[in-house]
Amino acid sequence: MNEMTWENKNPSLDKLREALANRNVQQVRSLIDMQHPADMAEWMESLNAQESLAFFRFLPKDTAAEFFAFLSLSEQKALIADFNDEELVR
Repeated sequence: MNEMTWENKNPSLDKLREALANRNVQQVRSLIDMQHPADMAEWMESLNAQESLAFFRFLPKDTAAEFFAFLSLSEQKALIADFNDEELVR
C-alpha cells in the first residue's frame, strides 16, 4: 500500500513550491496570508535548503520574525548559515 505523507497530500505546499520555483512573491505572500507561522514552519521541514531560503526572503519582516521563532534550533541555524552578511544586518 502506498503510504501518503503530510508533504505529498498538502496542496498548499505544492502551490508554495511552484511559486518559489517561479519566484512569484505575490503568490507566496497570498499563501502565507492564510497560514499560521507554526504551520509555515512545518512547510519549512519539507523544503530543500534553496526553497527554504527563498521562502524566508519572501516573507514580510514582521511575519519572518514570528515564523523564525517557530523553527527548531537546527532549522534556525541552517537558515542563518545560508544568509549573506547584508541580510543578517537587516
